[in-house]
Amino acid sequence: MQPDQLRTLLAIRDTGSLSAAADAVHLSHSAVSLQMKRFEEALGRNLLIKGKRPARLTPFGLALAERAAPILAQLQDLATLATPDSTSGEISIGFVPTTLQTLLPVVLTQMQSRFPDLSIRISSGLSGDLAARVAAGHLTYAFLTAPEADQPDLSLTEIAREPLCVIAPPGTALPSDPLKTLTNQPFIGFSRATWLGTQIAALLRAHAITPSIELDSIDAVENLVALGFGASIVPQRLYATPLDQTMACAPLPRAARHLALAAHKNDDRTTVLNALSNYAKDH
Repeated sequence: MQPDQLRTLLAIRDTGSLSAAADAVHLSHSAVSLQMKRFEEALGRNLLIKGKRPARLTPFGLALAERAAPILAQLQDLATLATPDSTSGEISIGFVPTTLQTLLPVVLTQMQSRFPDLSIRISSGLSGDLAARVAAGHLTYAFLTAPEADQPDLSLTEIAREPLCVIAPPGTALPSDPLKTLTNQPFIGFSRATWLGTQIAALLRAHAITPSIELDSIDAVENLVALGFGASIVPQRLYATPLDQTMACAPLPRAARHLALAAHKNDDRTTVLNALSNYAKDH
């Protein structure tokens, strides 16, 4: 039982005729007929209903084709994996939740347009989890908050420096030192279980500011601030609506979230990686 025989069997099932199947697998009609005859002799079973025109598979032939399809797809994936700098097959990309409504649509639109033969799986998670999954080979790439500690198995490309801003309800007069706003209103914090939340907590430690409410969604934090529930610190996210259009906002000097694209150091899809980086930066 050879992969070429199974591919022809699938082509007959999908096209409904020997002639169309021959075109699909780039063989002559006579070559396909001979191939199927030898396949039937090797199996000792009929694959085609004799005397039927156009060709129809027997129940056994249909069952064999059904089971062969995923195996052939896996063989194709293995062949793609072995091809340096491949732009087909499948990749998986992780996005931190703060980029799902902003960066994800931009990147996905551009990638699907340029690489139609590339299948892309999307997943979401916190930066630490995404970094670990890329390092372990469970994700191909990930857009995440750049880690402060060295990640020996990862290659990191900076995508953007998103300024960290103090935000307060609309109409709030922010002082020259925006951090004072956080001592005058309830502080709505971003989860310290995230790398971004850890960065913000370290920034505020010297000011003894702790959150009254802590959330793991930047969108939820911004919504609560816009509704007047308190103040917070969030990044001006790449591709997002400017914060000052919906609430009071003041950037903090020299404070930013570094958004990065992570890949394994042994990744060899240079064309795909460069395209991802360029599309993300093209703003």
